[in-house]
Amino acid sequence: TIVPSSSMLWYELVYYLLIAGIMIAIIFYMFFATVRSSFIGKLPDVYKILNSRYISQGNILKAIDMSLDDFDKVIRKEMMKIYNILKKNDMNEINAAFKEIEKTYNTEYLTILLSLIKQAHFKGGNDMIKEQFETITEEILQEIENQNDLSSASRSYIIMSIFIPPIMKYIESFNASAIGEDATAYYLSSGGKAIFMLTLVGMFAYMGLMLFLERSV
Repeated sequence: TIVPSSSMLWYELVYYLLIAGIMIAIIFYMFFATVRSSFIGKLPDVYKILNSRYISQGNILKAIDMSLDDFDKVIRKEMMKIYNILKKNDMNEINAAFKEIEKTYNTEYLTILLSLIKQAHFKGGNDMIKEQFETITEEILQEIENQNDLSSASRSYIIMSIFIPPIMKYIESFNASAIGEDATAYYLSSGGKAIFMLTLVGMFAYMGLMLFLERSV
């Protein structure tokens, strides 16, 4: 859709290949961001379930063991890893395993959860730890809800902007059929090509801004 069918100069070809590369990179980024967002979207239930079970049991290992069947399949897999490593009660192994999980999903909400689990494990059913677990759970639930709303809005705007090139191509075709050779000649001129190129630059700048706002807010 983006690359013109007419003959191009070498620098125009380089430009369009660069644009195509950026588009592919954005598609891959959005795919992995969607997977990550889906995982984050499951964390509120994890916080609520673990918070409830930990307060009632006073033991995080028992809380995790009792809750495994209540977790989503992806979450259950990670919680099984956490449960098995906690049973070894080796601080170095626990830290290494938790860092690996944090690196995989790269979200502060999971990092905070792992920190709470580690504190609960080594400090036992301390009332202060229970209170901290409950307080942070409430705060995180609100933050995750806000983040999900922002992510949904950001991706909706990005998807809408992807329709700009096809719309511009349709406008070019319509003008060519309505006006004739003058319109065709204009779109093949340096001025017509420049407008299309600048529009694409603006579109990708807009996409980049949306992605930046989604990650930074």
